[in-house]
Amino acid sequence: MSDIFFDAFKLSKSKFKELLEESFNLSYEWWADHLKNGNIFKEKINISREEVLKIYNKTKRKDLYFIFIQRKNIFKGDYLEVGFCTIGQKNKDIFTWIHIDIKYKDMLINKYKLNII
Repeated sequence: MSDIFFDAFKLSKSKFKELLEESFNLSYEWWADHLKNGNIFKEKINISREEVLKIYNKTKRKDLYFIFIQRKNIFKGDYLEVGFCTIGQKNKDIFTWIHIDIKYKDMLINKYKLNII
């Protein structure tokens, strides 16, 4: 079983923000983590959705990386993972992971015109 990746990177910053906000509303779990002090291992951080969106808003588009993935998990079943990370923010990079029920897949890929890559 392989995960399926979609071309969310093609979205504008404002369009991905729309997807991000919708994903938060549909999610059954989400979290954020970061690389602490140049460590290669991520550490979960306590942050609100509002704070995540504030960081997103103030980060330039070229410094954002978007994901939209259909995860295939033999234990949990299929689910969607939507998120973003900041790139090159020296000790401030954050990674946001939003999990959504697979039943929203068609609605989201059609609305945002996403394609498998």
